Amino acid sequence: MTFFRPVDDALLQVPNLRTRFATDTGTVQAVGDAACCLRRAETLGIVGQSGCGKSTLARRLLGLDPATSGDVFVEGMAQMIFQDPVASFNPEMTVDRILSEPLEVRGRGTRAERVGRVGRLLAQVGLDPFYVGRCPGQLSGGQRQRVAIERAGTGTGGRRRG
Repeated sequence: MTFFRPVDDALLQVPNLRTRFATDTGTVQAVGDAACCLRRAETLGIVGQSGCGKSTLARRLLGLDPATSGDVFVEGMAQMIFQDPVASFNPEMTVDRILSEPLEVRGRGTRAERVGRVGRLLAQVGLDPFYVGRCPGQLSGGQRQRVAIERAGTGTGGRRRG
């Protein structure tokens, strides 16, 4: 039996997550008794060998797929940042649009305020303002990663800098 003690300042708590898949030859356990706690200003990394259930666990944490059993408690919004985010970007959108769209959707600021914020976001990850007009295919892998990190933090109610 697993005993769960909530943590007051936790943004994510997973006391006992399990996931199994049915196959032609039986049942496969992809994730067994996963547990974690993530507080504000912390980062959660999921590492392990190929095929150990990292992606399955991440999809469960974000609510993209149901777990076989267990609970996931999320306070606020969770965002996944992929190792190579190129597939998560619209190839025709500029960096400006990629970073300003979450702000616009949430009604954060005027267009002029969003433009200013995008410039500050780029500066925080070491990208020059001239990158705002570039599309994902015009960025290096590291530059795309930095844009993805900033996009994950935009429009989250002031929990993120910038």
